[in-house]
Amino acid sequence: MKLKFDNRKIADNCTFIAFCLMMLICFLGIIAIADIIFRWDILSENLQRLAYLVIWASIVVIISTFLISLMVNLNIISNSIENIADKMTTKEENE
Repeated sequence: MKLKFDNRKIADNCTFIAFCLMMLICFLGIIAIADIIFRWDILSENLQRLAYLVIWASIVVIISTFLISLMVNLNIISNSIENIADKMTTKEENE
């Protein structure tokens, strides 16, 4: 059973998701560092735990999307190499 996917679209979507989550982590990280340095107490204890949960969940999703993107791009590269090899062998057979 062979599934057909649009590899480029999957890689682009994974990259977009990872980029958005990295921006969220940067924003929350800056606020967390400022909160620690200036002792602002911006978030209550429960909201702070929720923010840490969001940060760690985002890191897990970023790693997952990176691995998916890596696998898809390796698949694209291997398919391209296979097509080049097929063209070269077909060209040699015709000569």
